[in-house]
Amino acid sequence: MLNDTASHPSTWITPEEREIASAVSNISGPSPLERARAVGEGLSGLDSSFIQRAGAAGLYGRIVGDETVTRASILAEQWGRAASPEPWVETNVVIETLSRAEPVPGRENMIKDLIEGRELASWASNDLPGYWGREDAVRVEVVDGGFVLNGDMAAVPNADGVDWILLAAHDAESVSHFLLPSKTDGVSFEPLENMDITRPRLNVRLDNVRLGESALVGALGGAPAEITRQVQVAIPLAVSQSIGAMRAIIDIANAHARSRIAFGRPI
Repeated sequence: MLNDTASHPSTWITPEEREIASAVSNISGPSPLERARAVGEGLSGLDSSFIQRAGAAGLYGRIVGDETVTRASILAEQWGRAASPEPWVETNVVIETLSRAEPVPGRENMIKDLIEGRELASWASNDLPGYWGREDAVRVEVVDGGFVLNGDMAAVPNADGVDWILLAAHDAESVSHFLLPSKTDGVSFEPLENMDITRPRLNVRLDNVRLGESALVGALGGAPAEITRQVQVAIPLAVSQSIGAMRAIIDIANAHARSRIAFGRPI
């Protein structure tokens, strides 16, 4: 656990991990909460310059190769403290999934763009089979040259502000993963009223969305095992992010209490 000052984590983590922990606070800007409010209220889009700075600082792709969920959780806590509205957990889940899937033409460059902050991805996690949501949220039909998808995805983080959405779709017998370009014909978005202004979510509808064969991630019918892995990655990152946000709230409340004066005396 980090201590109360974002730039001075506890001494039990390594010097390299301290650098990771301080990276977010160094790039988040003077008023990240104000920026999060603007994104959550639909007054502003995601900040591409912030995303690119985050990519240049190595904040994406934190669970690829020798990196671990534990090390990424240190960074997740700092991301939560910064109240940054970008889908950091979701993008990292997508990168980790794609990095382990069978390679397809062009996928390596796409992963590089995600890691370096030139593109963003979200993860349709609210209808995962075997975990929560509706079992038939999105249906897939295999056609010549690719696939046709129909259905609804519930509460996808930043769905209209990212480049890619990783989703699970059902056919008659199995579940498969697909990588959906968010601007594909037949994709529409329904804004939701979100309790957390730093995590805007939208419902996504797919009406006869056609995808090529390269959109399949992994083997046809191979999603269930991958979904288990995704959940195991996402939960500790999301919890760490929430802890960071709560610690920031406590710090703000403490600072406010120390500054209050009543009847001429500090309260």
